[in-house]
Parts: sequence; structure tokens; C-alpha cells
Amino acid sequence: MRLLLATDGSEYSLTAAKYLMRLPFGADSEVFILHVLKDYLIPDTIDPARDFIKAGKKAAQAMVDEFKWSFADAGVRAHTLVREGEPWREIIEGAEEVKADLIVVGHRGMTGIESFLMGSVASQVLRHGHHSVLVVRELPPSEGPMRILYCTNGSQASMYARDMLMGLPFDVRDTEVKVLSVVDMEMTSLPEKYYPDEEIALMMAELREHNRKTAETIVSDEAAELRSRFLEVSMKVVFGVPESEILKEIEEMKADLVVMGSKGIKGIKGVLLGSISLSVARHADCGILVAREPER
Repeated sequence: MRLLLATDGSEYSLTAAKYLMRLPFGADSEVFILHVLKDYLIPDTIDPARDFIKAGKKAAQAMVDEFKWSFADAGVRAHTLVREGEPWREIIEGAEEVKADLIVVGHRGMTGIESFLMGSVASQVLRHGHHSVLVVRELPPSEGPMRILYCTNGSQASMYARDMLMGLPFDVRDTEVKVLSVVDMEMTSLPEKYYPDEEIALMMAELREHNRKTAETIVSDEAAELRSRFLEVSMKVVFGVPESEILKEIEEMKADLVVMGSKGIKGIKGVLLGSISLSVARHADCGILVAREPER
């Protein structure tokens, strides 16, 4: 697996690096450590500005080198990259350049202007990129099981997320996975009281029951696949608004990681699918893996 770790040298990106170091990736895995020097609108024809830019590049290289040696000590092959430009754009282009399978970024939270700026980088990468993204909030638990919530609607995007989860080197003896499917209640844009016809009410009840059974089949099939990799796999089907129910389940199970698929945000349908993962990433109090199947 080829991973791109985007770092700004903060404690948040250091946590993301330590997160990766704790996972026993195989000898064929590589980590590309990227720092983006933001474009400062300073003409490099002026001596003080030239010295400032030169010092910034030197400091950035020293920082990614320090991360590189930390990965080397952990037995992981690592490379360094320093790019200049808009951070989120350079992260996406850097991932394309090294053919990364997964982008890994730290998460600052959304309070305070400094936190907002870093959070917006992760959001922009999720919104505009075509790669799978792991947003790290904190290290996996050192005691007790790793609790993972896998959200599925039975789509190809969801199954790709499942396969990516199964490919990550989590300890199967100390990992609990819950498969969640949310049956979206918004089958119509109008309240049911405006459909007084009894036949319509019956039809909507039948549709709900059909969707419930479909969701139960989906989680059962997905759980069967996951049990070939993990020992502890449970299932749950709920009715409601997907974003709200996913966030509620994260809180109830005290999830350490939520795994979701996304088709990105191309077209109206894509906006709706992509917006769920973006909303969960913005509000969840745990890490999130948003998996996207590579474009063919």
C-alpha cells in the first residue's frame, strides 16, 4: 500500500504519523511524507524575501526528514516531498503523483480560527480529491478493543470501503466491527398527512418494510464478508436521517474509527452521496476513513 501523509509539523499531524506507525504494514508498503509550503505573495527578487523563502524550504525539508527517520525506525519505507502552493490542492496533486492508495491527514477540530484553517484543508481534500482519505483525530486505544463502525448502503462505493477496511492491518484479536445501515426515512418531500388516500399510506408502509428487509440483507451479507477477517462483527439497521443516525451510533458505541464509501461530488446524485461522508467527517468525534474507488 502506498500512503501519503500530509503534515504541517503540528501535534495533529504527529498523531497521524504515530497512528500509521502503530499499524503493522507489510514490507511492500511505502509512506510519502508531504509538507506544503504555502505561496506567500512575496517577490523572490528582493533579498530578504529570497532568504525567507530559502529558509522556509530548508526548514520544511528538515521536518519531513525527521518524520522519515521515525518511520524508518518503525521499519517502514518512507520518502519525503516538499511542494509549494495551496495546501489542499498540492496534497491531492501529490497523491496523484506518487499514485497513493490512501491520503492520511490530521484533524484539528473546528473551533478557533487556526483550527478552522487546518480543518478546511482536510475538508477540501475530502471534497475535491479522488483518493481515499483517513482523517486521524487521536491514536487507537492502547487498552481495550479498537471499535470500528462500518456504514453501508449496499452500493459499490460501500463495498470498496469494506474491502479497504479488510486490507488495513488492524489486530483481528482486538478489533470490534459494527455494520450499520440506515434506512432513509425521506421517501417523499411532503408530510404523509398530505396523502390522505389509504392506498398511498399502505404503499408507503410496504415500501418501508421492503427497505428494512433490503437493509437487513445488506448488513448480513457485509457482516459475513467481514467475519472472514475479523472475529467480532455485529450488525444494526435503523430508520432515520443517515448523517444523524451515524453520528448517534458513533457516540453510543464510542467508536474509534468510522469507515464509509463515497462516490465523490460529481453531479446531483454524487453531491448527496458525498455530502453524507463530508458531514460525518466534520462532526464526528473520532477518526474517519472515506474510501473512494480509483477512477478507471
